[in-house]
Amino acid sequence: MNIENVGNGTFSGNGKSKEEDKSKSKRGRKPKADKQEYRYMVRLNKAENERFLLLFRRSGMKNMSRFMADCVLNNPVKIVTVDKSVLDYVMLLSGFLHSLGR
Repeated sequence: MNIENVGNGTFSGNGKSKEEDKSKSKRGRKPKADKQEYRYMVRLNKAENERFLLLFRRSGMKNMSRFMADCVLNNPVKIVTVDKSVLDYVMLLSGFLHSLGR
């Protein structure tokens, strides 16, 4: 046993350094090409949770996270932007049309 390599991270018991051992034996799972590493958390109240679980059961999917990703990414999302100038114009036009109707 080589005593100078004990305790400094290079002694692996067989006389080789850890780098040589790692290059020799490839253990464990092979890394995935498209690793899913991003996670999000959603909080639901009791009514929302019951509705979510009902939709999940109706979908027939076995994986809840796949169901959530499918709902979020494959369904259209409505985005509403409020433009102050357009809102003023619509209010003015609505008032004008309402006065014509009388």
